[in-house]
Amino acid sequence: MTRTDYLLDGHVQITQSAEGYRAGLDAVMLAAACPAATGESILDLGCGAGAASLCLTARVTGLHIAGIEIQPEQAKLARTNFAQNNMIAEIICADLIEYKFPSDAFDHIILNPPYHDAAQHMPPENTARATAFMADDLNAWITAARRAVKTHGSVTIIHRTDALPDIIKNLEGFGAIEIIPLWPRENTSAERIIVRARKGRKTALTLKPGVILHTADGGETEIARSILRDVAKIP
Repeated sequence: MTRTDYLLDGHVQITQSAEGYRAGLDAVMLAAACPAATGESILDLGCGAGAASLCLTARVTGLHIAGIEIQPEQAKLARTNFAQNNMIAEIICADLIEYKFPSDAFDHIILNPPYHDAAQHMPPENTARATAFMADDLNAWITAARRAVKTHGSVTIIHRTDALPDIIKNLEGFGAIEIIPLWPRENTSAERIIVRARKGRKTALTLKPGVILHTADGGETEIARSILRDVAKIP
């Protein structure tokens, strides 16, 4: 069973599993934070049904997209979604921990690793949802990104805020690290963070202003609306 959803105020049409994992805000924010430019190459690690990379192509034209996804049904959906959005991508169905990525092949890597710790969260009964949600070996994801990205190319990660120490620890060989908090509302703790880094750079770490998603009454803030509706980037 599948369902059709629309992201970026209809700029992206995506067919997703009706019962499994469905992409949404995280995919849009990840795409908005990737510093890609026209003509560059992108690798979407754990691409699922292709939501993040499709959102990126809605903002930046002429990209060369590749994605890797361990679940065959999700990889099939990704191929379908790129076709129905009149986009071309190479979708590889494989385990990124075992797959032999080419070295220094991509300008930018985006990744949205599984979030939840099995010690703190009951895995979903649905196998696809469990694969998408339950925490994996973060070091393996960043190792794959390190191998595949070009020198001075970027890696952009979205994750839980409490995973930040683990992310920083594993970013050996990267510099120009930027941390972008995603605040649910003003004066609340950030539950999600985006981390951007450049391979081979030495620039010091920067904490960015971040994005406040909702107003006090639950509406979208101006910056959130520009990202979610107008396909704006996160600086």
